[in-house]
Amino acid sequence: MKRIFALIVLTVLLPVGCSDYTQEEKIWFGVMASSHILDAYTTNRILDDGGYEINPLLGEHPNNESVYIFKAGVISILWGLGEIVPEKRVSIYKFGSMIGFGASAWNAYQFEKND
Repeated sequence: MKRIFALIVLTVLLPVGCSDYTQEEKIWFGVMASSHILDAYTTNRILDDGGYEINPLLGEHPNNESVYIFKAGVISILWGLGEIVPEKRVSIYKFGSMIGFGASAWNAYQFEKND
């Protein structure tokens, strides 16, 4: 679990060394990364309670490590897109945030529904 946490921390810190990032870009990157980490955490809680994953890329019953690695990959891909199209970084990170928080909201709904 320590390796997974280290992977997530490194992923979140990707843009810190990017001196050309504006303050807004750094904030939105942090928001986007946080949304996906929250999704990974809530997904794993559901899986640990006997639930299942609806993302076909992960399968119905991925292990916790797979979820964290997948989310680190998503964050890295969104960061990479921001590097390829720097004038669209904020839009890319906002879009990524909507996906991450949307998935987290779905997970929260599942908690409530199953309680």
